[in-house]
Amino acid sequence: MGQKSTIAKLPEDMRRFIADRHAEGLTIEEVCEALFDAFEIAIPRSTMGRHLKKLDVVAEQMLRSRQMAEALAQRTDDKNSSDLVRMNLEIMHNIIFKASMAEDGEFLNLPAADVMMLASAARNLTSAEKQITDLDLAARKRLSAELKEKLAEEAKAGRGKVGDQDILARIEELVLKP
Repeated sequence: MGQKSTIAKLPEDMRRFIADRHAEGLTIEEVCEALFDAFEIAIPRSTMGRHLKKLDVVAEQMLRSRQMAEALAQRTDDKNSSDLVRMNLEIMHNIIFKASMAEDGEFLNLPAADVMMLASAARNLTSAEKQITDLDLAARKRLSAELKEKLAEEAKAGRGKVGDQDILARIEELVLKP
């Protein structure tokens, strides 16, 4: 592949600054001016235009990837798996696929270390999603216990009704349902 662009050689904070200004809707000229005002770095308008166009392409690809993953999650009938985990894994597959492609559409030979890093990221993402699911279930169980406690207090005070236990059982079923 060719040389890195001028913008690709900038520090991360400056590249983030450019992306943030672009996300705010600034024009190419306004992004160039803002960059100069903030960091006293002059980037040619044509270079900035090419960079912002690439940002738009990446954003579009990420949106398309997310839409595909959401559609895949909706079609899946497996009720035991988290839709979010499947969606994130699909996005990770898409990222791996994109990372293995050169700009001309040819496949790259990724170093084994890069492939392992991507696989590790997918594993960490899945682990984090499981933790979130576990925390959600724990919160639901705490809520159910609180409901039972409040109902018992109401019954003790003589404010409970005959059908309250049935209502509680139904609420608990709905609350604990993943």
